[in-house]
Amino acid sequence: ACILANSVEHVRKDLEDLPHQMQWEESLNKLNEGSEDTNFTDQVKRILNLIHQSMDSNLKCIVAVSLNTASANLQCQYEKPLSTWLQASNLQQGYDRFLCYFNEYVESVNEILKEDLIPKFLSLVWVSNADVHSKWISRRTTTRICRNNKREYSKLVGLSIIHVAESIVSPVEYLGHIAFQAGYKLTGEESVDLYVNVQKGQRLPARKFEMNELYVKLTLCPSSLFPNQIPLKSTPVTEDSDNPVFNQFFQFSNLPAKILSIKGAVVQVLVLNQDKSYSAEAVLLLKQVQNMSGFASLEFLPVYLMALKKFDMSQISYQVLKNRSRWDKNAKLFINSRNKAVKNQKISLSCIPGKNPCLF
Repeated sequence: ACILANSVEHVRKDLEDLPHQMQWEESLNKLNEGSEDTNFTDQVKRILNLIHQSMDSNLKCIVAVSLNTASANLQCQYEKPLSTWLQASNLQQGYDRFLCYFNEYVESVNEILKEDLIPKFLSLVWVSNADVHSKWISRRTTTRICRNNKREYSKLVGLSIIHVAESIVSPVEYLGHIAFQAGYKLTGEESVDLYVNVQKGQRLPARKFEMNELYVKLTLCPSSLFPNQIPLKSTPVTEDSDNPVFNQFFQFSNLPAKILSIKGAVVQVLVLNQDKSYSAEAVLLLKQVQNMSGFASLEFLPVYLMALKKFDMSQISYQVLKNRSRWDKNAKLFINSRNKAVKNQKISLSCIPGKNPCLF
């Protein structure tokens, strides 16, 4: 034990096996029993003190490196306006300009610290927690929560949406199917147009929900990847609510081509009743959308017949986003958007199962 304590690096390398090598259980039992061997007690305390000093020193080094990085970023931000001020021919005019530039750059640095540096710190903290849980704790749920917490917001949203798209769990209540076609065309080296043709719904529970007018709403998700795209709606359908025929064509123009390969990027097809007493969705991953270059038109593309379903709010990635929404603005917007339609439902229909609306 003394040899280990005198070699801190060796202690760190053998940290996983440290309790066994240093016989912590036997030592703690002796201490709890009030051992009269003062030499033994002092030895254990010295070892713990050395380990504590080593970890404290390591943390101080990490803090010093982080402060140096932040200081360097701050210096880079104000060097340019400071140089402009010093070289100005009119000192007063240069001073005013410097103050203006300096204020802008200080705000920029503040945003960098909030949006870049602080999330990295949080990510490192959760990585550390995930490692500790995976090595010392056997509770799998806790480990999965830690691993999800260290993910970025966009990846968490992607996981949450993918869960909806790839879910194969049979719903408690059958909500019908939706038939549609989807394809894309290259419009430039780095841009594409996305086309969706919603054909019809099949076996919707029209009588149970007293449907009068149905329409479909298409949304590209998550919204953080499509800031300039607004949801598209069809014209209402009033005939045959059990098997409504929409035959509605939608187009999303000038999308970045790389979006087709991003995990979690989807097109959401939402079927709604006019009074929002019924709401169900189908989600198609954009990476599954076919290139239309080999087809004469959209009507020759394969038809997707997808089951309409509810959003599962018990999944871990969603729960992590919900907890994070207390301090993460983007997570809060995502959670609010998913729950928005719930508050708008009529109280008289709130007890009917299978009507949990699913908006991104």
